[in-house]
Amino acid sequence: MSADSIKTEKLLLVEGRDEVNFFSALLAFLNIHDVTIIEAGGCKKFASLYPSIVITSGFSSVKRIGFVRDAEANKADSAFQSILNIIKKNTPHFILPKTCGEIVKETISCGIFIMPNNKDTGMIEDLCLKSVETETLYKETEKFVANAKNKMTENDSFHYNIHKAKVQTYLAGTVNTPRNLGEAALQKIWDFSNPAFDDIKQFINDLFL
Repeated sequence: MSADSIKTEKLLLVEGRDEVNFFSALLAFLNIHDVTIIEAGGCKKFASLYPSIVITSGFSSVKRIGFVRDAEANKADSAFQSILNIIKKNTPHFILPKTCGEIVKETISCGIFIMPNNKDTGMIEDLCLKSVETETLYKETEKFVANAKNKMTENDSFHYNIHKAKVQTYLAGTVNTPRNLGEAALQKIWDFSNPAFDDIKQFINDLFL
């Protein structure tokens, strides 16, 4: 989903609404302002999002741009290469990072972060869950989700998104029971001072400060 115009020199392109809310909360925590955040509508939609962003009013004034997407079922390098190819095709003049999480500081600074940690399979849900993995509520969450999966048919179990299930189950046990990961970030349920968030905080700081 593209914007009508880009009014800042800092631009962050993310997967969906959860990520918009998550990064809005994280930027506030880091005291970083004037960043435009735009959602693609899914990890496979960056290829259709970015060409529309490039021709959006204000894009020519962007000086710092970041891309964040999930690794999903493959290692991070696969998602990184996918984003890299999209940038090369539409903005071939950009100097691009060579690895996940690297920030290239040129006329236009650019960085790509692949959730959860620029290495492994997974998604933003795994990053948030890592920040609470020592809590009693999370241990109960794991038990509940494992039991639920064990009761499913083989076909249902195969299609079960255990990452999202764990987040939703965990949040059901918190005050105000936010509906999703993004709302939880806005409600400060994820503790951004937790070391689990160090890499993404470093990436955002290096890119936008």
